[in-house]
Amino acid sequence: RARRLAVLGTAAGLASGLGIQRRAAHAKMGPGGTGGGTGSGGQGKRPALGAFTHAMAGAFAGGVSRVAVAPLDVVKIRMQVQVEPVLNGVAGGKYRGIVQCATTILKEEGARGLWAGTVPALFLWVPYTAIQFASLGEFRRRAREAGRDPTPPPWARL
Repeated sequence: RARRLAVLGTAAGLASGLGIQRRAAHAKMGPGGTGGGTGSGGQGKRPALGAFTHAMAGAFAGGVSRVAVAPLDVVKIRMQVQVEPVLNGVAGGKYRGIVQCATTILKEEGARGLWAGTVPALFLWVPYTAIQFASLGEFRRRAREAGRDPTPPPWARL
């Protein structure tokens, strides 16, 4: 229960931080989208987001993605640490495949077993993605200020 409250409290804090930053950015633009601040002077463009906003978005994205892929990670690790080899679906060990491993965990430990170790992993991924998003946003902002195009070239998506 304490872990759930900690995770929910962190998510609520991140979401409120994003809302505060967004309201502050809109307030700087002034009524009707015109005005000074970080806005573009009413040309229909959104105001530039700050490093804090990028960091909070990254932290939230990192937390959500970690929670979403945690069951796959648990299954992968259980199969990796199994001593007996698995060859063509025939195994001498406890787990014979991905689906069988997941169903065994569900039967023996319940749904909570698929998210074992998620809280410590969140302590790694939330700050990591927050720093990534903030750094990328800052690099793009500085590239724009230097007159360079921060968008990736078409071949970068290949």
